[in-house]
Parts: sequence; structure tokens; C-alpha cells
Amino acid sequence: MNESSMDRTEKVLWVSMIITLFLFFTINYAFAEDQIEILGFEHSTNPNICIMEPDPLLQERYNNELLKATYDSVRTWESELTSYTGGNWSFDIWEYEYEQHFDKMTYDFPNCNIFIEYREYNTGNDGTNNKKALGYTSFDFSKSWHKWSYIMVYLKASETNPHISLCIGCAENDEMVLSLERKDLPHDTIKRIIMHEFGHALGIGHYIYDTNNANNIPSLMYPTMDPFKANSSNIELLDLEALTMIYTKDGFGGQHGFSPYYYTIVENQNNKGWFLE
Repeated sequence: MNESSMDRTEKVLWVSMIITLFLFFTINYAFAEDQIEILGFEHSTNPNICIMEPDPLLQERYNNELLKATYDSVRTWESELTSYTGGNWSFDIWEYEYEQHFDKMTYDFPNCNIFIEYREYNTGNDGTNNKKALGYTSFDFSKSWHKWSYIMVYLKASETNPHISLCIGCAENDEMVLSLERKDLPHDTIKRIIMHEFGHALGIGHYIYDTNNANNIPSLMYPTMDPFKANSSNIELLDLEALTMIYTKDGFGGQHGFSPYYYTIVENQNNKGWFLE
């Protein structure tokens, strides 16, 4: 083969490679889908829920509102999952007075698998440095004798901060200045925070949506909210299906499913529905 023929061949190969790469990125961009994250842990048995009474300054609100909202949230998850699959999704709930836990750590309560605690507002110094968070969930499933998730719920926020988040672990280091004027969060916002974080405590991450497509699939697991507007705390079909794929229909203590990093939400254009894969 002469030199000119080789030049032509090389040009064809380079052009073909460029076209292939262009089509690859174009197709993947065009067909990007929404996703729901999976946190990579499972409760192997029915988890015990431990509600930790807050410090004395918050106990009036706790007794008048928070305790009932927390019980309602846990029981709503329990009943919705049971109705959806018919499996074993029951929870035992324990309560601890402030004096029983304020100076202790999670390992002091080996019977507890999901802790729920409250603070007046987020200082960025008590478990998360993300000062925008209204709530967060952390977890440690590394020890066979005690696997746990820990939920923190904040009760006040500033109206001057427009972008409020709900997070997992809250590793973000946000240097924004917080207004000293903090208002009590409305009841429906508190309920949504508890419901959302409880979803994390069971193993679901956030709903990650493709910003290039119009999103129309309801979920409790969106990572942001406006705390001073009306907020729904409904568990949506997508949330139930994600947990079913983690645990399968039999629920806790049964044969668990496979947990990837996320499930892709694929819209079915024929019947206007969607499915997870």
C-alpha cells in the first residue's frame, strides 16, 4: 500500500472514530433518565425505632406535636409498605427520655436500629457541617452486632435561605451566613422531613432527575424543599417500589433483593407509566 492510500485510510479511521464518539455522547445525553439512589445497606431483621426525647427547651413542642408526628410517620411507612406488598414490614418503637440518652452514644443502645432525634436548629456543629440541611441521616452497618441508621430533624430555619436541603451524611461544607432570625417550621414541613429521612434510614437515597427533561414522577425523596410552603408527606408509588426492589416483597428478614447504586426510572411511552431497572 502506498503512502497516499495510507493517508486516506487514516483519515477515514479518524473521521469514523470522531463520529462514533459524537454519536455515543449524543445518544447518552438524549436518553438520560431520572434515577433514585440506593444507599447500599439493608436491615436484615425488623428494625427497632428509638425516639429520643429532645432537651427540655423543646419538650413542650415534642409532647404537643413531634412525638405524634414521628409515630404517625413510622406507622405510615409500615402500613403503606404492608399494603403494597403484603410482606413483613413491622416496626417496634421505643422511647427514651432526655436524661436516659443525652450523654450517651449509639453503641449504648444496641437494641436500636433507627434512631430519631431533634434539634432546635442547624448550627453546622452537631453531626453535619451542611448548614442548609433541615434534616440528615447517617448510618453504620459495619458491625454485625449493631447495625443502625441515625436521623436528625431540625425544627427551625431562616426564611432568608431559599435553597434548603435534606441530605445523607451531609458532607457538604457550606460557608453561607445564616440569619439569626429563625422561625418554627410548619407541621407539614416537619412531617415531610421525618418521612423523607426515614426513607433514607430504610435504604433509599435521593431522587436524581435529568434536568434536560420535564420531570413528572412524584417522590418523597427529592433532595430539596421550600420549608415555608405547603409540603406533602405522601409516600409515593416510586418510593414503595424502590424499597420493594431492595428487600423484595417479603420485607424485613426475608430474601433480600440486589442493591445497585441506583435504579433508573424508565418511562413507558405506550401506557404512560414507568418502571425501575
